[in-house]
Amino acid sequence: MEEKEIKQTVIIMEEQEYVETTPDVPTPPQGKAWKRKSDGFVFYSAIYLGYLHFQNGKKLRKPIKEVPEDFELVDIEDPNGLV
Repeated sequence: MEEKEIKQTVIIMEEQEYVETTPDVPTPPQGKAWKRKSDGFVFYSAIYLGYLHFQNGKKLRKPIKEVPEDFELVDIEDPNGLV
């Protein structure tokens, strides 16, 4: 019978601290959505703001820093009446 050497690697991970983040724009109420004023893009959930690099499919020369005031709460229009 042939003996095989088995090598095991043990990884000890330090305890990680998880930071729960809060969205910059909260989840909209049922039947509502957030609409970005600049291009009309609709968001159906909470929004984490950052930099906008594209608008209407075109790359911007300089990214725009998003702020909560860039969004408005709108009614969701559902042609099937499911909302």
